[in-house]
Amino acid sequence: ALSMATAHGLDMVWADDMGVNSSGLDETGLRMKELAHKHPDMELFASVAFKYQEYEPYPGVAARNALDAGFIPTTSGVKTGEAPDLFKVEEMAESVDGELALASGLTPENVSFFLPYVSHGLVATGISLDGHRIDPAKLGALIRKVKTEW
Repeated sequence: ALSMATAHGLDMVWADDMGVNSSGLDETGLRMKELAHKHPDMELFASVAFKYQEYEPYPGVAARNALDAGFIPTTSGVKTGEAPDLFKVEEMAESVDGELALASGLTPENVSFFLPYVSHGLVATGISLDGHRIDPAKLGALIRKVKTEW
């Protein structure tokens, strides 16, 4: 994905498994860390304490490990479209000085709660009409909230 993104002039890649958790980096994580350092202009969003992953007992430590590897730690709720626990987000944000992405459950109605803790939002379900189309009204409402409250 990183090679393809670079070839097409993109500057961000997100992955469910970048090989990082509270125990550190596995073999995949070490390879991705090398790539992150070779491509410093590419933002790599690494899922930690993320839905469908093994339970993460120390989400703040996992987030710090991701950031130290050159990734943007990215978390979620327990399932698609469900916002994460605010206490988990607070803990993670504190561990990484607010350099944290949220990739699940952001909506125009709840984004205000998360703005103090996140630097990035990856949004789809919370502003969708269905599984394939974005709702322009919801997207507009989310953008307005972020612009006025951030």
